Amino acid sequence: MRRKEPRWLLVMAIGSLVFVGIAASATHYLQEPYNPGFLEFPVVTALHVVLGGLYLTLAPFQVISRTRSRHLAYHRRAGRVLVAFGLIIPFFGWGEGDYRA
Repeated sequence: MRRKEPRWLLVMAIGSLVFVGIAASATHYLQEPYNPGFLEFPVVTALHVVLGGLYLTLAPFQVISRTRSRHLAYHRRAGRVLVAFGLIIPFFGWGEGDYRA
């Protein structure tokens, strides 16, 4: 019985972090940006936010052992997509943090 307690704690922690990340991506479009740099590069910012949201949606399924064992083809395809997103997303967010007065 003790083995399941840490697993549920881990699932809840990962789920909470994913929810916060996806909610932050969604609220980006519901309010004015606090960084004027977002307005200078709207396409790059949108790509960074949307791809980041997709990454956060797919990533938790990679660590579920049942997904790996029963759906190996999905696990491999999703892993390739996540690696590609992980290499591309930082370049879209690179200049967004520049604050110009």
